[in-house]
Amino acid sequence: PGDTLRGTNEVIDTKISKSRPEMGIVRNKVTIFNQHDEPVMTMIPIAMWRTRAGASAA
Repeated sequence: PGDTLRGTNEVIDTKISKSRPEMGIVRNKVTIFNQHDEPVMTMIPIAMWRTRAGASAA
C-alpha cells in the first residue's frame, strides 16, 4: 500500500500463427517499477491478434 507504480511494455517477438494464418502471435515483456525505479514485477505474456490483410511478422 502507498507505492506509486509505472510500467513498460516491449514487444520481443512476433510471428504468424501456423494453424490460423489470419492471426499473429505477439510476446511482450512487461515490467512494473515502484517509485524508486526498482522492478517489482516482470512478465512475458503471449497474445493473439488478428492481422491486417497481407501482413507478415516483423
